[in-house]
Amino acid sequence: MYKGYVETLNKISAELDTADRGSADSKHSQYRSLKLDEVYNLNATWLHELYFANAFDPHSEITMDSLSYMRLERDWGTFEDWQRDFMACALSAGSGWAVCGYHTFLQRYVNTVVSHHSGDVMLGLYPVIVVDMWEHAYFRDYLTDKKSHLVARMREFNWGVIEERFSKAESMAQVLKVK
Repeated sequence: MYKGYVETLNKISAELDTADRGSADSKHSQYRSLKLDEVYNLNATWLHELYFANAFDPHSEITMDSLSYMRLERDWGTFEDWQRDFMACALSAGSGWAVCGYHTFLQRYVNTVVSHHSGDVMLGLYPVIVVDMWEHAYFRDYLTDKKSHLVARMREFNWGVIEERFSKAESMAQVLKVK
């Protein structure tokens, strides 16, 4: 899957280099089609990269004095409330992704769903935690038990990677407050 998205993205990028921009105003133009495919495949690649980096570390732990814990607690009331909301978001994702990220307009962390790879994308969101909720991510090990898959993934979050993302988000927030 992932490899296919990367290969397709590279092919689309090459085609965009020579695409006819003269008929771009047509709803059925080659250029428009390539741009839509570019978003889909770029998001698919990036979401997988984010997910792979923040998953699969069974020894990682979050501490109450970490930036990520404090920000999630601040924006949801308790860390447990964030977990419940994130799980609800993930379980509602269908074929898609659950994402917790810093929203630059709201100036807080939010949980959201990205349908497929390019639907319902919340503009202004910097992802800090990503979970793959596509069937291929859980079916082999969990069949249709999405909740067990999700709990397992959340137990293996790489909090070191996530903490770095929270630090970057906080830096972005400071820059945005200045303007």
